[in-house]
Amino acid sequence: MVVLCIASELADLHCTAGSKGSDCTMGWEVERIHKSRGANDTNSITTRTSVVPKILHQIWLTWDDEAIPERWRGAPESCKRLHPDYEYHLWSTEDAEQLIATRYPWFLPTYQAYPHFIQRVDAFKYFVLYEFGGIFLDLDVWCIKNLDFLRFDNFTAPKTEPIGVSNDVLAAQPKDPFLHRLVHSLTTWNQWFLIKYTTVMFGTGPMFMTVQYALHSPKSGLAILPQEIYSGRGPQAAFVHLQGNSWHSKDANVVMWADKHKHHILVSVLLLIFSSLGARLFMALCTSGCGSFSHLMKPILSSNSKVNSSSRGIKIEHS
Repeated sequence: MVVLCIASELADLHCTAGSKGSDCTMGWEVERIHKSRGANDTNSITTRTSVVPKILHQIWLTWDDEAIPERWRGAPESCKRLHPDYEYHLWSTEDAEQLIATRYPWFLPTYQAYPHFIQRVDAFKYFVLYEFGGIFLDLDVWCIKNLDFLRFDNFTAPKTEPIGVSNDVLAAQPKDPFLHRLVHSLTTWNQWFLIKYTTVMFGTGPMFMTVQYALHSPKSGLAILPQEIYSGRGPQAAFVHLQGNSWHSKDANVVMWADKHKHHILVSVLLLIFSSLGARLFMALCTSGCGSFSHLMKPILSSNSKVNSSSRGIKIEHS
């Protein structure tokens, strides 16, 4: 039943991606909140009550104090430049662990046990927004518009392709109920999902957040950023996404290649299945029914016919 519920919710969210003017958004209030107002509309902002504090959060967690890559260094400055009246926090490895240890000590064993460092990054995003509220941005997200329009809904996340929501841009009020669900579900979902890519995606990442949304009720106060604002293309765009995916390894490339070629893979798998079934059926018939085949062929084999092969001088006789 839970699986069917999640599948239904994800199908509705997927519908949003291809919809023009229709609202199949699994409760994310796209039309009311962002499509009708958009990132360029500053007039309606002044008439609404903000719930998200003016705080920008970014995170740089590493095993060995590695510096932020040069290609990303302009992105944080672009966001700070557009928000001079916001507090800005760049959370380090030590800062993050200290916050978890002092405010959420029950989670510290799980946090420290994550096998992949990116899982700590994902988990900390939810905790820091739950604790302080504000707007979280990955370090590879370049701001090209002021983000005050994100401050008027309890929780906002961007629609992503091919399905679900992403967690590289998030806005939330402190102690938001949906964030409460996220931070208290992380321990349960700290599981091994066969390979690194799926373990990260479903354990702490975007698919974890998407599934939790599907299970969450009520959904009022949650909003989604449509692609025209999130994707970095067109006049409504508020962000440009630099080259990211720094945590991806070879298994992620395999997954992405499989998604790109999924139709060919499906046909190949079906052919393989049917070929295997056909071979197994033939072997089963041969094992249990060879007598029947011999019986059917006996009139032909006992016809005393003669076949001559003059080209080789060979004469084959059937008696």
